Amino acid sequence: MNGILFSLAEEAFASGGGAVALCPSGENNESVNVVGAGRIYPLAWSDGKITSCAFAFPTTRKGKNYTLLQLHLPGSASFSIESTLFDEETGDELPVDQLGFEKVIAIGSTAPSTSSCRSAIRVDIHSARRFT
Repeated sequence: MNGILFSLAEEAFASGGGAVALCPSGENNESVNVVGAGRIYPLAWSDGKITSCAFAFPTTRKGKNYTLLQLHLPGSASFSIESTLFDEETGDELPVDQLGFEKVIAIGSTAPSTSSCRSAIRVDIHSARRFT
C-alpha cells in the first residue's frame, strides 16, 4: 500500500493532482491505478469533493494504441464503473470485450471507488525569480 501512496504523491506533485481508482478485474481480483491530473475528468462534485469521475487509460495491445475511458459513478445501491474503448488512430468506439474489459462493473459498495488529491504547492512560473 505504501508504494501506491508514494506513487500518488509523486504523480500529484508532478502534474498538479492525482487520483487512485479501483480497477476490479474478475472474481475477487482488484487492483488500484494511480492516475495523473491530465487523465482525470471530474463529472460531478459536491462541497468541493468529486462525486463521479472519468479516467482515461492509454493501453497498447498487439502494437495498437487504445484509450479505455472508465466512468466511476455512484448508484442508488452502490458505485459502478462503466467502460468505453476507443481506437487511438481512428477515434472509433470499439466493443470493450474486444480487449477483455467489462462494459459495466458493479462495485457492490456505497463507498467511492476513487480518491483524488491535488498538490498544495502552486507556483506561478511567470512571476518566479531566480536568486543568485
